[in-house]
Amino acid sequence: GKKADLQALELPHNPQLSAVGVQSLVAAALEEASTLQEIDLSYNPQLGGSTIAAVQPLLRLKTSKIDTLRLADCGLKVGDVASLAESLEKSSLRTLDLSLNALT
Repeated sequence: GKKADLQALELPHNPQLSAVGVQSLVAAALEEASTLQEIDLSYNPQLGGSTIAAVQPLLRLKTSKIDTLRLADCGLKVGDVASLAESLEKSSLRTLDLSLNALT
């Protein structure tokens, strides 16, 4: 059958979500047939810095159609965001939400 044309995946406040789960979601988002444009992982502080390594392929690979990434209150620190910034150069992101993370 025909797959759904899912454009946004919102998983805020999901305490069972782990870095392994995020990696699986990213792999699905990078499939050629994926129409996913937005991923919201906000309010999952248990993810922490492991989130960055998991989402970096979304920013580096040309097959990614992701233009919005929300990582508000994901337990990120300054070093995590610095690592993320390295991937943004080739990214097609238009919106990146890092609010409510300890970035000072």
